[in-house]
Amino acid sequence: MKTLLVRQSKDPEVKDLWRKDFTSLFSELKIRDLRPIFSPMQVSTILSRGNVVIVNLGFIKCLLTTESAYFLVHSNESEIQAIATKISTIENDKNQPDFLLLALEKILEAQLLRLRVSSSEIESDTEKALSRIRKNFSEVYLENLLANKKRISKISSRVSEVRDAVEEIIEDSEDLDHIVSLVHNLNDKSLDELTSIFENFIEQVEDIEGHILRLRESVDDTEEFLTLKLNARRTAIIRADLLATITTLLLSFLAVVVGLYGTNISNGLEQNPEAFTILKIFLVAFFIIGFMGSYVLLKKKRLF
Repeated sequence: MKTLLVRQSKDPEVKDLWRKDFTSLFSELKIRDLRPIFSPMQVSTILSRGNVVIVNLGFIKCLLTTESAYFLVHSNESEIQAIATKISTIENDKNQPDFLLLALEKILEAQLLRLRVSSSEIESDTEKALSRIRKNFSEVYLENLLANKKRISKISSRVSEVRDAVEEIIEDSEDLDHIVSLVHNLNDKSLDELTSIFENFIEQVEDIEGHILRLRESVDDTEEFLTLKLNARRTAIIRADLLATITTLLLSFLAVVVGLYGTNISNGLEQNPEAFTILKIFLVAFFIIGFMGSYVLLKKKRLF
């Protein structure tokens, strides 16, 4: 597995390390302890084992010690390289927090940056999709909106997972104290510094979650609006179909009457010049009265 070894004030080194190599380097580690950083599908977690802190924050998978950091490169090599470079440039200053704390802070900052960039891209794309579909409802815009909704659900799950991992380590005082005990320049402020790093991360993540929640609400409101709009169109179509049915029924009755008078059977009106006019007036009046009567009846039944 391609691994970047990072030490303070030294350029990152490329290594090829696997689970057995890490268990040889750190006797307190067991094979199962390395599962979070070697298995891509593992959920985010932060663990302390012996003199090592195991960090799995999605694309960031690493082992931290008091003097070094091992980054496993599963993907996003350029981003991992950037994080490693930032950590390697940490100066050895007694007035600064310990290497372990600074490395952990840089890792959390990188995770925050990635989450913010991803959420901003999704927010921008979703706002465009919402604007388009409100102006012109079409299947293409609807598919685009649904695709962005899936992206929102995915980033929301990702943010919640990372937040839960950090909250779990804060709430577990034993693990928190264990990490603090690894700090090289241990002092009374070490616990406060570590807690501050985690709490600041959680505050930033909650802000991202707030943006995602508002975006999801906008999508849900738009979906509800579209549902009401489609229901209104469906109702209008049903009403038009009902009127067309009534009209067809009345005209069918008139066609029967006309057909009867158009037969070859003698009825005594063949020589009456006024019979056609009277019949025509009767048929037109019947159609108008029948149509208006049906419309009023449907109005009373609240079908219109």
